[in-house]
Amino acid sequence: MDLLNKIFGITNLGISKKIRQNFALYFPNAKNIEWTSQKDFAEAIFYDQDIEKIVRFDKNGNLIETRINISPLNVPEIIQKNLNPKFELMNCIAVHSNESVIYELIIRDKQLIRYLVTSDGKGKVSIPEPL
Repeated sequence: MDLLNKIFGITNLGISKKIRQNFALYFPNAKNIEWTSQKDFAEAIFYDQDIEKIVRFDKNGNLIETRINISPLNVPEIIQKNLNPKFELMNCIAVHSNESVIYELIIRDKQLIRYLVTSDGKGKVSIPEPL
């Protein structure tokens, strides 16, 4: 098992064997893996095919959430259309969980004040919340 850990760059800091095995099954091409362990879940930040991802596994080794960093240019068009045009889109994270996707977007106004908005896949955008 130590060889597998070295290959995938996985540390054993509170991360169970089951979680590490499931991670390797879901993300066999993961690179630069950084693990953290919380009370209810384990989280890995890594790159998969040059895309930054963050995943969470519950303590039983079940994948509960995948966060994917998306270029503002690749945000679904329906969401872009529904953003207030007075804001500039800075960043987007697609949060995949329970067979649904929610988008977390960082936007900013002309005074460079940043806000967080969320959207579902149908383009319904929340009210901006200052960061």
